[in-house]
Amino acid sequence: MLRDLKSRALVCYGAHGTILRSADDGLTWRAVPSGTDGVLRKALYEPGSGYLLLVGGQGALRRSADGGKSWQALPTHSARHFTSALAVPGTGDLVLVGERIVRLVRRSH
Repeated sequence: MLRDLKSRALVCYGAHGTILRSADDGLTWRAVPSGTDGVLRKALYEPGSGYLLLVGGQGALRRSADGGKSWQALPTHSARHFTSALAVPGTGDLVLVGERIVRLVRRSH
């Protein structure tokens, strides 16, 4: 589970691409489409933006810019399963780990 820093919503995630969102501290929950049927295993905040990121099975990397109301698929160039992720301090790069290691380099603007 993760709390969105801006909206304060709670986001729960897990098997079969399940994402649930609560805007009232867990009193009620709403299912949100994830675009994957793979397991979602790790949540973190995107460096710089603070957006929510989820990683998981089948190479899944999902980003929410609206507090977990909707999710966008980001390319990982892998169908391997990820179990965790880390934002690299100072660079904004993401390292996804699991059946393989993928480093996604943040493009400078």
